Amino acid sequence: MKRLWISVALLVVMLAGSFLNYYYIKHICRELTDTLSSAQAYAQEGDWEHSEQSVTQARSAWEAHEPYFHVIFVHRDIDQILVEFHSLGELANKQETGGEFAAACAALMSEINLLYEMDALNLENIF
Repeated sequence: MKRLWISVALLVVMLAGSFLNYYYIKHICRELTDTLSSAQAYAQEGDWEHSEQSVTQARSAWEAHEPYFHVIFVHRDIDQILVEFHSLGELANKQETGGEFAAACAALMSEINLLYEMDALNLENIF
């Protein structure tokens, strides 16, 4: 009977850890997409200085959490997002007004949202 309770306790701890991990990642990803959304809005207004600062802020936040992400996610996905951050920073620096910056920003936000959706508890991810 003692083994059963130990097994149940371990299962509960593992489930709690999984839920905490999901909500932590979701929180980080939402902060990043909010910052990138601000960068996109600044760029549309023509305020490239604040737009570039927002991209830099988001990239710094990403790099601060990157070691944790490398433990949780596939390295290829993490590296791709870092490359996209660097190209977005270059577009902001060049003040790319042809819609390229907006498209790159939207693509990066989509990639970041896909990260936490991969860990979501839903039928698509279970089966």
